[in-house]
Amino acid sequence: MNYNIEKLNLRANHSCELCVVKGELYAFTVSPKGDDSIDHQVALCSVCQEGIESNDFSNSNHWRALTGSIWSETTSVQALSYRILDQLKSQDWAAETLDGVF
Repeated sequence: MNYNIEKLNLRANHSCELCVVKGELYAFTVSPKGDDSIDHQVALCSVCQEGIESNDFSNSNHWRALTGSIWSETTSVQALSYRILDQLKSQDWAAETLDGVF
């Protein structure tokens, strides 16, 4: 287990920082950062982690939670949310969310 997961759990209130599902969380380092600094990590549920690692965002209902996570105070959560929304921008809701960010 990543030593930061306890700190991430506290920061995330024991919920996935993208979809807010409660449960077991995993530390995910947002590239291009390669270190284990909590500032560069996001606490993810297994569904979000697997979707990101396999580049499978086909369950668009699950990813609609990004409309909230894009406004996180945590920079790494914002960056990851933006990257996923950008991949989903062909969907109206994702494009509207991205438009609202700028």
